Formats: sequence, C-alpha cells, structure tokens
Amino acid sequence: MVQNNFTVLVILLFSVFAIVVVPAGCSVPPPPPAAVPVWSDSPGTASWILVDCSRNCSYIAAATHNGNVIRLYSRTGTILWTYRADSNVRDVKIAGDGETVVAGIFGGDILCFNRTGTRLWKYSMRSESLPLVAISDDGSRVFASGGSDLYFFDRNGTLLSRYRESGSIWAVALSGDGTLGTAGSNFHKFELLALHPNGTLVLDYPSGPYSNSVAVSQDGSVIVAEDYKTVYYFGENRSLLWNFTRHATYTQVAVSADGEYVASGSQYYLRYFNRTGDLLWTHKDSGIVKVAVTGSGDMVFAGGSGGLYLFDRTGHALWRYNQSAATVSAAQNGEYFAAGTASEVLFFNRDGSATPPPDPVDTPESVTTTVPAPTETLPTAASPVSGPGILAATGCACGIIFFRKRRGR
Repeated sequence: MVQNNFTVLVILLFSVFAIVVVPAGCSVPPPPPAAVPVWSDSPGTASWILVDCSRNCSYIAAATHNGNVIRLYSRTGTILWTYRADSNVRDVKIAGDGETVVAGIFGGDILCFNRTGTRLWKYSMRSESLPLVAISDDGSRVFASGGSDLYFFDRNGTLLSRYRESGSIWAVALSGDGTLGTAGSNFHKFELLALHPNGTLVLDYPSGPYSNSVAVSQDGSVIVAEDYKTVYYFGENRSLLWNFTRHATYTQVAVSADGEYVASGSQYYLRYFNRTGDLLWTHKDSGIVKVAVTGSGDMVFAGGSGGLYLFDRTGHALWRYNQSAATVSAAQNGEYFAAGTASEVLFFNRDGSATPPPDPVDTPESVTTTVPAPTETLPTAASPVSGPGILAATGCACGIIFFRKRRGR
C-alpha cells in the first residue's frame, strides 16, 4: 500500500514540475539564432583575453592575461595602439569616456595610458602583488588592489589613499562617478569592503570564502557581491537588503547602472534578480563564467563553457555564439558587446549581425563627472535576508516529507 501511495505521489509531483517548467499547450522554445562577430582579433598568446568597453563601446581595451600585450581598438576593429609591458598583464579597464586605459601588471605595477597610447603614469607596488584595477567614467579616479592593499589615485597618478586589509584582495569595482570603491577579500579573512577615495571605510561585512566578484551602481548607492555560494545586495546606508544562497560555485556578478537589476553567473546557472531580491529567471548552462549588464538592465551578456549568449530582460535568448569566453563587456546603451576568448577579442552587434558599426565620434563619450563623496560612518552588519524560494523544489521537498511520515506509520 505504501509503495502504491509513493508511486502516485511521484507521478503527481513530476506532473506539477512539468506544469511549472513547460505550461500546457506550450512547446520547448527553439534554440536562439547564431550570432556572427562584426570583427575579431588575436592580440597575442595568452591564457585568455581580457576585454573592457567604454560607456557605449566606442573603444575597447584588451590585454593578454599571462601575456604582456595591452591594446586599444575602436568599435570598427581598428587597432589604435599596442603596448608591450615588461611582465604579464593581470587586469585592464577603460574609462567610460574612452579617454583613459589602466592596467595591472604581475609584479605590482599600475600603468595608465591616454587614448593615443601615451603612458601617463606608473605606480609600483611590492613585487609579489597581483594588481586588479578599476577606473571612473571620467578617468579622474583609479581604484586598485595589490595583495592585501587597496589604493585610490587621481588622474595624474597621485596616491589619494591606501587601505591595508588582512585578507588577500580577489576583486575590485568602482562606481561610475568615482565616489565608492568596493572589494572582496579572501584567505586569512573573508570580507566585503567599500571605501571612499579619501580612505574612509564605509562597509566591512563578513562573507564566505572566495569573494571573487563585486559590482557597484553608477552612483555608489548599490553594492552587489558574491562568494562561492551567496549573492549579496547592499542598498541605502550600505545595509544588506537581501541575499540569495545556493550550494553552487558563483563566478561573477553584475548590476545595472541604476541598481535595479542583478545578474549572477555560477557553475550551472545564470540568474537574474530585481532590486528586491525576486528571482526573475534562470538559464541553465554548463558554466556561466562571466556576466555583464547594460545600463538599464534590459540586456544581459553572458559567457562560459557553453558559449556566449545575449538575453533580454525577460530571459529570452536573442542569440548565441558557439565559443567559450572568459571575459565579457557590454555597452551601457545595449547596442554593442565585446568578449575575450582563449585567443581572440570578439565584437558583436545587438542583433547578432555582422553589420559594421559607425566610426566613433572623436570626442569623449558623455559620462558622469566625479563628485566629492559624502561623509559616512561604518554601519553595523545587517542580518541576512533569504532570497525567494523555488516552487518546484518546495513541492518536491514537501512530498518527500509526506512520504517519510506515511512510511513511518
């Protein structure tokens, strides 16, 4: 009798699950169309290629990770300049206005260039440092890490502040207006940090191991981060508004410029949330390594071992490119996208066509100018708030509990 009840229960549960996943009368959607890159380039031998777009992808900075090449392209694919560093490149970023490129070099050097390729300044940290870098939209602030230290520089390379953390910094991000830097630390101490250019610490929140991705909204009002199993969302006054925990290895998090939408990549899923923590949709893949979100959150560009995808805000896949990628970047207006693979820089249109884009106008892209940061005090860490559950999983769990109780009678 118990066996019969269990059989019926399993059939009912799988029927409910099928209804949740594929509603009656609906078919499984066809695979997305294949995209064609507008252009591609191989800057040199590397473990993978690093890429970063200016605000609307007028210019694309690229570098060979574990190689020594730094290169700047226009969105038409024209190589504007190439620089060969003395050691391997660890990180590269471009200002939103496209006028400044900053790179972190293995061994501890921070290099800064203008759009014509002239090296503006160099800052050397201790020799064992593996620098990560970020830059404000107008290029007036550079935020960098080296080992356990966090640095703020102005556009001339003048050191504004230095903060020493007891853990090793694995991730950095800077608000577009340059008022707030964020970082994730690992080893010895697992923390999520935020500070102003004057060195004032405004967030020191304990996290889990492998805090390897942080992101911040345009004005610094929203901070998003993830460790190996949890996504964190901090809002007003740096308070934790929600988190989402799953036992999966998270890889990268991204936030829209206004803080309204969050994309999170992990070992098996791409997830998309709104600012209140509602899980809007998921996409299953064999490993979403990197994610990027447009300024309004209307597009999500994701790359991993299963290829490159462009999704709209509802989770509909607009196109796919069948090549794995290690880095991705998106124009804030959602018109263009760049990716770095194991050997190439790839550039795409929004519609996935190979139609050549227009030449960029030879003036800085319109961006927000850095303004002085307000005075803040370090808040007390908030209690975590769980993210939304999943209906099918809850139903299955309830069914198993029912069966066990029934069987124990």
